Amino acid sequence: MTQLDLPQISLQRYLELLKRRRWQVVPASLLGLLLGGIVAFFIPRYYVAETMLQHQMAPGMEAVRSKEDPFRTIVETAQITIPLAVGETIKVLGWPEAGEADPYVRSEKERTIRSFLSITDKNPRQDRDYAQLQVVFKDLDGERAAKFLNTLVPIWIKQRLEQLREQQERERSFAADGYERANKAYEHLRAEQRTLEVQYGLDPELDPLLQRDEQRKRGNLQVARSETLAQQRIERATTKRLLEEAVADLAVTDKRRPIAVGSLGTGQGADSQLPAMVLQMRLRLQWLRRGQQNFQPHTKQYADLTEEIAKLEADLAAIGQAAGVGDGTEPNPEYEKLSATIAGYEAELLRLDTGIAELEKAIAAEVERLARLAEGYELYERNQNMLEEAKKQRESAFTALDRADKTLGRLLNQATVKQITEAFVPPRPTDPNILIVALLGCVLGLGFAIGLILLLDVLQGTWKTLDDVERGLGVPVLGGMSFLETEAQRRTVQRRRRRSSLVAAAVLFLGVAVVTLYYVDPTRLPPVVRDLLALLLGA
Repeated sequence: MTQLDLPQISLQRYLELLKRRRWQVVPASLLGLLLGGIVAFFIPRYYVAETMLQHQMAPGMEAVRSKEDPFRTIVETAQITIPLAVGETIKVLGWPEAGEADPYVRSEKERTIRSFLSITDKNPRQDRDYAQLQVVFKDLDGERAAKFLNTLVPIWIKQRLEQLREQQERERSFAADGYERANKAYEHLRAEQRTLEVQYGLDPELDPLLQRDEQRKRGNLQVARSETLAQQRIERATTKRLLEEAVADLAVTDKRRPIAVGSLGTGQGADSQLPAMVLQMRLRLQWLRRGQQNFQPHTKQYADLTEEIAKLEADLAAIGQAAGVGDGTEPNPEYEKLSATIAGYEAELLRLDTGIAELEKAIAAEVERLARLAEGYELYERNQNMLEEAKKQRESAFTALDRADKTLGRLLNQATVKQITEAFVPPRPTDPNILIVALLGCVLGLGFAIGLILLLDVLQGTWKTLDDVERGLGVPVLGGMSFLETEAQRRTVQRRRRRSSLVAAAVLFLGVAVVTLYYVDPTRLPPVVRDLLALLLGA
């Protein structure tokens, strides 16, 4: 029979094979159960001690609560920090592991101790008000395990509360620093505001809008003053022009005029009675004086005109002396009239200059004052805005500081973390469970037996059924001959199988009955059996 002639693999074939070989499968499984019990008996068994912790939401942590699990962060923190307290715990207990001089060896031993420690969240609900943590530690010595937990948990609770207190004190210190900075900024702005009030003459009791309105009124008054100043300047220019014209007329008008020849006997000096020659000389003299004004004094034309004017004046004086009238002149009424007009213009001009100077001084002072007020109002309003913002920041910082003080007080007065139950000394070792190990050995033995049977069936090159013969030879089977066994052989096989079945059933029934009785009423069992089952089952 070649490899190509091997029988076809099918589940039904294997089931039939296992049914035929059941007398090999059952002993293998029982052997596995026995080996599992033996192995479990020699496995080191640990005493398991446990305690319960209750961790409430710490004051100040309400704002960071998660919607999915409000205590998830707390549980994760506990699972990380509780094992970190192992070093302090073994030092307090005086375990030899804490006395290792080599830091690496000591850390490795602490890591081994941590491997026997587990923290479990016992109430992972979203609507819970506290986290309930189960802390479990296993050791070969039950008293040592319980004592370790009862020392570890208080040390961790102390560290946890100290950590929460330090964290809250840091937040409180940060809030106090924030309030101090905000208060200093506020007081600095208040001092700056008072300085602005004194420097610019601002009234702190008056509304800034009213002060702005007063500034606008002053601005309107300044506009009116500017219009008055412009009007006076126009009047001054007009008066000055009239004065200049009068001065020009006075410059060409004789202070004294020659006495008329026709009136020498009557004492009258009307120009209409003067001789034609005298009139021409006087007109000539006026014309020369007006022309003299068109030249500078240092020019030749000015000198020539001056010389000619002096000659005409001398001739007119000579004519008057020849007529027997003093120097031949009399006061000129026109000159006196122009002099009075000029004096009036000069007085008016002086008055206008004085008024203009006063207005200019007042306007300049008011312009400076308005500029300072505008600058002061701008600085004052900016200071007011900054002061309002600083006031809000100070109030917010004070609120944060007050909240931090209250939270710190609640944290000091509230038992945030507490140990609900202390760990007690376990009466017997419970880890690992020998029954589970034995059952696992039974399952492994059963699987090994089934696998071995199937492997042997595949490797064997014999025909076991008619189908195998037809498939291997390619010819139809005409008949077959079964194995003929004698009656004595058949009876011997049946008796042997029956005895094996009865023994296996009896052992199994006895074991189940004893275990059941141990769990139901262990006092009915002998002390030796009870102690042995307690050692094996760990219950």
